Amino acid sequence: MIIRISPTTFKTMFEDRNYYTLYYGLLPLAKGESPDVLTFDIDRLGEAFRLQWADWARTHQDKILEAPAAAPPAPAAPAPILNDSLARLQREQREAEAETAQLQSDAATKRAAWYLSDQGLLDNDYNRDLFFGWFDRNKAAFTSANVDICIQQLSSELQWAVWSPRVAPVVTVRMLENGEPELPIDCSEQEMRRASKAQLQDLSLRRGEGRQSRGWSGSKFIESTMN
Repeated sequence: MIIRISPTTFKTMFEDRNYYTLYYGLLPLAKGESPDVLTFDIDRLGEAFRLQWADWARTHQDKILEAPAAAPPAPAAPAPILNDSLARLQREQREAEAETAQLQSDAATKRAAWYLSDQGLLDNDYNRDLFFGWFDRNKAAFTSANVDICIQQLSSELQWAVWSPRVAPVVTVRMLENGEPELPIDCSEQEMRRASKAQLQDLSLRRGEGRQSRGWSGSKFIESTMN
């Protein structure tokens, strides 16, 4: 079955998210009947696109053009019609795809730059090899979403600046003269019960308990645990 639609209608099919894939199914079948009419042999349409075509045809009946009236036989075969409309559609399609790819690449580059400027990712050969190697190994498109996935998976291997929020802060614990670590200033009673006399005395001193005259529960606790 041969159907006819205008190049403009065919272009809107490409721009419609619901029929974007149908456009690619019909594209190899497109023939230029005239500058304003494209023809398609629907019988040659792949099975995967048949239901989508039926839905489009049902909702766009007014876009399907009627067959032209039969013309009297021409004395000589007409010259082949230059398919300018189809060529223009294909060119516009390539340009649209190239523009989309460039926008995705620009967004991915900005996302990677954010990790450098805001997250402290070091800009060195080691990180670049890891970063781009991930995209090569996974055959992943260079998009901002994939940049996030790449950084997440390689976070522990990548090198970060010392100020980066992704670098765990190093907690320094002071050691007492007897070689034991000091207790946290906000340690729990359970930790205090397990502590040594030297650790409890140091904690009491840092809390300023020794300057109180009487009756503070912390001092009583220390005395009871040291007896």
